[in-house]
Amino acid sequence: MAQFDTKSDDLFPKPCQCADGECTKVICKEAEITVPIELMPTASVNDISMECCSDPVVICSQCGCDDSCQLSITQKIKIKIPITYRLNTCIGKSEINCLCEKCDTSEQ
Repeated sequence: MAQFDTKSDDLFPKPCQCADGECTKVICKEAEITVPIELMPTASVNDISMECCSDPVVICSQCGCDDSCQLSITQKIKIKIPITYRLNTCIGKSEINCLCEKCDTSEQ
């Protein structure tokens, strides 16, 4: 059998520390908020430009069929492709779900 110390200060309510009948308490409650967001990407290509990077490489080959000559020319180039990306958004109606504990009515 448990014994209680009736002289303990823990058994008696402590005086309120509130000023002039006023009392402020802070509570915390968890909730879930859902916000639907639609993302609509777009991209557009602007004017494409190019430039030569170095001297061309020329390869000459003699054709044995007639008095002709074939050339192969290879040129390194730099291609500049400016692309503009955009993102439009549409925010839907938000919803809240308070995380409430369910009451068990069978124990009442």
